[in-house]
Amino acid sequence: MQRLFYGPLILGMIILGACSGAGRARPIPVTLVVETPPPSPTPAQCTELPRDMEFSVKKAGNTAVSIRLSGLHADEKPIVILETGSEGHFRRIEELATSPIGDSGVFETVVEGVRPLEDAERSIWKVKVIHARGVACATIAVP
Repeated sequence: MQRLFYGPLILGMIILGACSGAGRARPIPVTLVVETPPPSPTPAQCTELPRDMEFSVKKAGNTAVSIRLSGLHADEKPIVILETGSEGHFRRIEELATSPIGDSGVFETVVEGVRPLEDAERSIWKVKVIHARGVACATIAVP
């Protein structure tokens, strides 16, 4: 009699086990492709220069400019961006201060490689210095 009881019980367990897996979602393999976008220039919107700051850009030879910004905080590391462009040509130079400004609050640098674009005698360069309180901007023509 025991045999008759265990037979249907085992058969019922097998059926229940087979049916319970039928409703489960099975994982579907998916291939994810991640593309790294090409680097883009740092966006910098010009802001009004605070009253306690002074900014100047001057030629320092045929292919260089001298940049001076005073009134900065001692721990700042300004970013300098120079850009020029014309139809079909574009050039950008970007430099980061390697050490903080210090107690003087003055940032001075000479940037080389500022020259006219191909097939041009003269180019207008936009000069931007990103600092803690905004972006100082000027233009300069070279040569």
